[in-house]
Amino acid sequence: MTRASDSIAASAEAAPRREQAIAALKKMLAASPAPGTNSVLVSHGFNLWDAEGFHLGTQGEAAIYKPDGKGGYALVARLLPREWAELP
Repeated sequence: MTRASDSIAASAEAAPRREQAIAALKKMLAASPAPGTNSVLVSHGFNLWDAEGFHLGTQGEAAIYKPDGKGGYALVARLLPREWAELP
């Protein structure tokens, strides 16, 4: 399988920036939002591929993460575009 970011990975100059971006995304996924709120991050799928090793299979699909309060996080759901209308 070819990842969208494979050409970036081959660039030695881009590798440090890519690692910084992966670390920043993981930090954002682990950050707990203020009580009574949620955080929404919008990105391209290759960022999740780089950070988590999986690909969202459908345009507009959402990956829902929950911070664990200890600096980590867990994927709790994936939401397809057709399911957005069913949300309360």
